[in-house]
Amino acid sequence: MKILIAIPCMDQVATPFMQSLLSLRHVGEVQYICAAGSLVYESRNRLAQYAINSGFDCVLFLDSDMTFEPDILIRLVESIEGRDFVTGLCFSRHAPRYRPCIYKRLGYEIDQNEMRLIDETYYEYPEGEIFEVEGSGMACALIRTKVLETVLKQKGLPFSPIIGFGEDLSFCIKARQCGFRLYCNSDIRIGHVGTVIIDEEVFKGNYYGNFKQYQSSAEDQP
Repeated sequence: MKILIAIPCMDQVATPFMQSLLSLRHVGEVQYICAAGSLVYESRNRLAQYAINSGFDCVLFLDSDMTFEPDILIRLVESIEGRDFVTGLCFSRHAPRYRPCIYKRLGYEIDQNEMRLIDETYYEYPEGEIFEVEGSGMACALIRTKVLETVLKQKGLPFSPIIGFGEDLSFCIKARQCGFRLYCNSDIRIGHVGTVIIDEEVFKGNYYGNFKQYQSSAEDQP
C-alpha cells in the first residue's frame, strides 16, 4: 500500500507532534508532505490533489497539533480493510466539555420550510470498537484516495467549505453524498495539544463531571 502522510499547517508545528511523528512506525510505502498556508481548506485540497496525481492508495491526514502512539498508522491500515475512511478518536481542546470530534448526525434537514444545520456530536460513543459516524474532524483520518477522487469529480474541491460547516465536516457531507461510509476506531486515541494534552481521559473527566451534572439538574426542574 502506498500512503501519503499529509500535514496541513500554518507556519509551525507543535513540539509534541514532532516527537510523535518521529516515532511513527511505517507500513507499506510512505511519503510525508507538509502544506503550509493560512487557509486550511486550501492546504487540504492541495494535498488531496497531490495524492490523486501521484497514485497514492491512501492519505493519512495528520494535524500538526496532535499527539499519537507510534503504531497508529499500522492500526489505521488494519482498520480500513473493507472500508474507505477511518478516523482515530480525537477531541476538541475547547473547555468545558472537550467534546469528541465525531458526529452521530451531520448535514441539513428541512424544518417548516427552513433549512436547518445538523451537527450532533457523538458523546456516548462505543468504546474500543470500529463504528460508523456521519462526520469527523480530519486530525487523524486515513482515507482511500478513490474517495478524494470521486468527491472531486462529483462535488468539486473536496475540502472547500459548504454553508455552515468547516472544511472537514464539509468533506464528510460530500463523501457521504457520494455513497461512502465513514468510520471511527475509538481504540485509536489521539491527543490534542493545548495548555494540556486533550485526550479521552480529559474529555471524560469534564463531560461526565460537568455536562452530566447539568443534564441531571435540568431533568430535576419542574
